[in-house]
Amino acid sequence: MPDLIEVITEESSRPGGRHESLAAYRGEIAIRVWAGPPGDPTVQASGAGWRRGVTWLPYMPRNFVTPPFPGYTSGHSTFSRSAAEVLAAVTGTPFLPGGLGSFVATENRYLAIEHGPGRTVELQWATYYDAADLAGLSRRFGGIHPYYDDYPSRIAGSRIGSKAWEKARELYGPGTVTLCHAPAGASRAETIEVGAASVDAHLAHGDHPGPCAGGR
Repeated sequence: MPDLIEVITEESSRPGGRHESLAAYRGEIAIRVWAGPPGDPTVQASGAGWRRGVTWLPYMPRNFVTPPFPGYTSGHSTFSRSAAEVLAAVTGTPFLPGGLGSFVATENRYLAIEHGPGRTVELQWATYYDAADLAGLSRRFGGIHPYYDDYPSRIAGSRIGSKAWEKARELYGPGTVTLCHAPAGASRAETIEVGAASVDAHLAHGDHPGPCAGGR
């Protein structure tokens, strides 16, 4: 793959060539990837460059190498999707509270393995499923799982989460949620049980999860 994966040749490793620093390894595979942890990650960023394929490292701390076990399945993809299924069932909607969740990685303050990110990055998700998908993608970006560990694991996680919710309802009753309800104009709140599909509406009107203080 030109410009990404190449054989180190006499021509490419000549002075000024793209593989100049790898001249001692002609005939080997060179890959253009993250250059590895910098000397001082608090002020330095390595960027990308050519390195020997056999010295590749994932985009992780040096002591966190690709796990020495078979990749399939991706745990992050599986349990994140399972959690998404359960949260959507409990709340009665796949959407995060307020319709949008976010996380901000501040410029040059968030990363630990090198100085970065180079600019502030805000991640946003509309649904629990969006957030779960990104959890699986993060393991691919980190060099821990390939895509064929990710997608089947999302499917497995969806099935597991749905079955877990069904089992919870079987063991603990119908899909009801306990809320502390504050009726408009009332002087005191009261504890109520509502269907999972009604939770969002109650929370929007000022109710709170769990029983009211004092047991009322």
